[in-house]
Amino acid sequence: MQRLAIIHNPGAGSQANEELDAIVALFAPHFTVTTHEVSAERDPVSLAEAALASGVDVLVASGGDGTVSAAASVLVGRDDVTLGVIPRGTGNSIAKSLGIPVGRDQACAVIIAGHTRTIDTATAAGRTMVLMACVGLHANAITETSDEAKAIFGKLAYAFTGLTLGATSAPFEIFLGTDDAAIRCEASAVTVANLAPATTFLARGPGEPQADDGQLAVTLVAVAGLADTLLTGMHLVTRALAGLPADRDNVAHFRTSRVRVQTSEPMPVMVDGEQVGTTPFEVVCVPKSLRVLVPDVPDAGAAPIPQT
Repeated sequence: MQRLAIIHNPGAGSQANEELDAIVALFAPHFTVTTHEVSAERDPVSLAEAALASGVDVLVASGGDGTVSAAASVLVGRDDVTLGVIPRGTGNSIAKSLGIPVGRDQACAVIIAGHTRTIDTATAAGRTMVLMACVGLHANAITETSDEAKAIFGKLAYAFTGLTLGATSAPFEIFLGTDDAAIRCEASAVTVANLAPATTFLARGPGEPQADDGQLAVTLVAVAGLADTLLTGMHLVTRALAGLPADRDNVAHFRTSRVRVQTSEPMPVMVDGEQVGTTPFEVVCVPKSLRVLVPDVPDAGAAPIPQT
């Protein structure tokens, strides 16, 4: 019987404390199960490292995107342990990008079924990135949205905060460097994405990021005032839901395998939903470096990636 370890974050999602026993009960007929709970003294990275040291075949992250990304960070480049995801946060963008269902029982069923795929990751600001790194509106919306608003409105709370920030803040000066070009401009939001669901429209300027193409999707958006913010947001949402690249003068985008981001003044940087410092920082794609358990038939929002 395969060995499965659960990294469980009781602080992510509602009724979190009651869920671990139910998750273990679902896995117990199929795996030898151990559990590790995140706390103020025990972060998900150290717990994942301890689980690997004890010997496991499957490492399951039960929590939000930050927990999933942290667990994934210890598996990059390994082909002997596979990541399972039970999405229990506010956004659950990693799960949505890969077609993993948000429901607990359905997510556990995906892990039990055992269909494994290999996807890209990246390094960003010195840490592993599965989703995206961002500066500006997106990053500020994450940090300034209250827990109360997230509990009431879910992911829409970030959009409300971003709308307010876009209407009241000015663009900032940004410098981008790739292996082929140097760019200097003004922007309100800069996002470098490895994965992003359609709902994360600020990350999908070039269209849907592909999970295994060795490329990062870079999107720059500049807005000024409420009307511009609303019109740009509507355009980005419409194009993202249609799977099309943005086509608006104040939205620039491109794909690259490496990019360095610098601002005229230090600004907070968010990587996979967690603040990791300030600009400047660099993002580098690490192709096909993470094995993840996903549905056998990806949904329409998941990038087509080969089964291994």
